[in-house]
Amino acid sequence: LQVNAQATTCTAGEYLSSGVCTPCPIGYFKEATSHSDASCDPCEAGTWAPIAGMSSCFACPANSDSLAGASSCSYTPPDCLPCTDRSTVKIRVVVHGIASNTFWKKMLRVMTVAGQQMNVNFFVRMNNRESVADMIENVQDAVAEEADAIIVTLPSPLVSDAVKAAAQAVPLFSFNTGDQMAKSVGS
Repeated sequence: LQVNAQATTCTAGEYLSSGVCTPCPIGYFKEATSHSDASCDPCEAGTWAPIAGMSSCFACPANSDSLAGASSCSYTPPDCLPCTDRSTVKIRVVVHGIASNTFWKKMLRVMTVAGQQMNVNFFVRMNNRESVADMIENVQDAVAEEADAIIVTLPSPLVSDAVKAAAQAVPLFSFNTGDQMAKSVGS
């Protein structure tokens, strides 16, 4: 008797577990799509995977290293005088995107990796709905938290006043924004 079951094909960054595609755990990766692999590969020493579902591991940045299966790299600062303790730097990111959107999920991954590689306190505020009022509140909260810098998107002129006020207190940078709107708030 031959059974012709439809094979489940998992995308890169996933493995097949009990017939369900499951993201590779932190510290592991899967490069290619597969319909038979039941596990992911650990990152090699000197590389890392900071989030689940990675299709490859990142190389540790200069002056850092990791063990196999690592979710982060250990940073060893070079000899310098004076060295800045970047772990105390607070960068807040306020975006208009929603957490469930594919684009913003990817942006969150990139921002998380950037914060870890720079060894800074990088916090991304992402809401479950697109709301100008929520975004304005998040910008004001970042200023109140005494962030060292704020990175924002400017989806609407309605957030301009809050962003202009923030730029008076904290260095501010914008991305995923039109040039004219960015210039109008001084970013």
